[in-house]
Amino acid sequence: MSVTGLDIAKLNSFLEERDVEHLKLRQREISALEELTEVLAPFLELTDMTQGQTDITISCVVPGVLRLHDFLSGMSQTVGYCGAMVKALLESLTKRFRGIFKRLSQEHEPVDAADFGDQVYVMAAVLDPGWGFSWVDESEELTTDAKTKIKCDIKAQLRREVESLEPPGLDASELTEQPEEDQGPQLKKARFMSKPSKKKNCPSTLTGELSTYYAMLETDDDHDECLTFWFGNRKKFPRLIQLVKKVLSIPASSAPVERVFSFGGIILRPHRGRMGSNLLSSLIFLKCNAQ
Repeated sequence: MSVTGLDIAKLNSFLEERDVEHLKLRQREISALEELTEVLAPFLELTDMTQGQTDITISCVVPGVLRLHDFLSGMSQTVGYCGAMVKALLESLTKRFRGIFKRLSQEHEPVDAADFGDQVYVMAAVLDPGWGFSWVDESEELTTDAKTKIKCDIKAQLRREVESLEPPGLDASELTEQPEEDQGPQLKKARFMSKPSKKKNCPSTLTGELSTYYAMLETDDDHDECLTFWFGNRKKFPRLIQLVKKVLSIPASSAPVERVFSFGGIILRPHRGRMGSNLLSSLIFLKCNAQ
């Protein structure tokens, strides 16, 4: 990518001055490099997103895989030099993430969680307001009826998951932060003709919470970052936030955990062989949370 960003004429002139003309790039080679860069650029972007340590990463798995599939399908029709590679990448992507494609194709075959067929990936995408159902709507291979069916299935799954986390008979007020008993003098009783408060109340039922969230996905085009959105609306969705904490806390890859082990290896050097486990754990925690 760095080579294609250079001025090729200046590069070739520089190589001529150093008497290494055999390293000069021909136009065919330059075109092949540019095409290779174009093919691999989306993979780089998605890899960086899924290996993040401070942001929500699992929500971009399904949208990212579907976009890569559409991108490679389009490139296979126009690519010139990297045709074999694009075909291999497309086949590998379809095989590696066949669980996602099976689930979205509404096939009645059993879906293996090891093939990314677990519902958690689909639920995570919907629970991220930045994605919502947009990845379903933008799919070019799904029919309108298929998109409607997929959305209904995901909504039903979300309801079942939230209900499984909610103890029977639990009131919404028990899921939200309760004010302390000693709050100073009590406010005066509202007057008979006092104007109604414009403050939005928390939906009192699970159906209300889900309906409100889905409506926000459809009406709000510019959503806050995922963590900011749910922190600001945690009291509005006391039931749904329980599922959000469970699902969105899952990392999309093992990269953050591997970084922790790397820090442990850096800290626990041979000359620190007598360091205790508690001190090592504390030092790793400080290192990983320094910022």
